Amino acid sequence: VYGAEVEVRKKIIESSVGTFDLNLNSSLIVSRQKMNETELNLRRSSEPDREIDDFRVLQGQSPYLINASIDYKDDRTRAGLYFNMQGKTLEVVGNGISPDIYTYPFESLNFTFSKSFGKESKKSINIKAENLLNSKKESYAESYNALNRLYSYRDQGIKFSIGYSINL
Repeated sequence: VYGAEVEVRKKIIESSVGTFDLNLNSSLIVSRQKMNETELNLRRSSEPDREIDDFRVLQGQSPYLINASIDYKDDRTRAGLYFNMQGKTLEVVGNGISPDIYTYPFESLNFTFSKSFGKESKKSINIKAENLLNSKKESYAESYNALNRLYSYRDQGIKFSIGYSINL
């Protein structure tokens, strides 16, 4: 596994009313794993007309990751908008007879807000909104010379929560 990562953190506004920060983190990753003899032979016997390399991508390793956020904070308030995305990832390794299963990119956009109040700021209200883009999590079975077939589909929906806390 090798790759490159870039991270940028920038204060956009810093004043007596609060600060705004911008954060970006992005990674490009190349992974490969040498297949064992059994896996390689099964793949080659099930796809005799195809040239099959001794290597495949590493299971669970995304080829790219993107994280971005914009944050606001002052003495009693914190708020943020957070984005995350990762590339198509090998979820289940096939054996040549059964297909490989890939999780397709899922874009996550979340919002959080927290406000402290009361004596010594021991009380707070918290609001969260998750999956604001209403993205679906999808995995597909992929085989050589065949159409990709839907393997799993998860409709996460948009989630909202509100909470109240007291620190004693």
